[in-house]
Amino acid sequence: AQQMVNWNLLQNATTPDNKPTPGWLFHEICQDVRTNPKDCSDVAEYLMQCICSDQLNVQLKSVLALKHLAAEDITFQQYMLSCPGAIKILQDIAAPPIVPQARSLEPPEVKTVRDATQSAIDAINTPHTVEKQTEAAGLKTRIQGFGNFEPPPEAQEEGKAGVAGQVGDFVADS
Repeated sequence: AQQMVNWNLLQNATTPDNKPTPGWLFHEICQDVRTNPKDCSDVAEYLMQCICSDQLNVQLKSVLALKHLAAEDITFQQYMLSCPGAIKILQDIAAPPIVPQARSLEPPEVKTVRDATQSAIDAINTPHTVEKQTEAAGLKTRIQGFGNFEPPPEAQEEGKAGVAGQVGDFVADS
């Protein structure tokens, strides 16, 4: 059987509810995409579709997933750099309102999406360096003790716990 990206991870990371996506889930997605480089284009397309959603939560979560992927996976980053159309969409979302009055009327959640989108653009444009990878590895080792990168043990048992388990995970994450 050919291995492919686990779409459940991506769908769970881009849900319309207002629960923040846990850090371990972004980390799993990055590892997953790194293991399946041929799926970069599909993942990028999925995230860009979500980023164009009219639901702010979906937009924000997708932008954050994209930012993590661009920062942590060089193949994904290079794919994004080869998509001027996608970058143009991100730039349009990140652009502040032109009129100062509009800026003061901008809802905070819209500004959050805008700022996150700008940081995703920065992640796409920041070259991966050896130091950065070493630093990330060092940081990962340091963080390991905080349990931030490891999914909660029950998450691996294909979610038998259901919503109650999710709520537990969410409480544990916050």
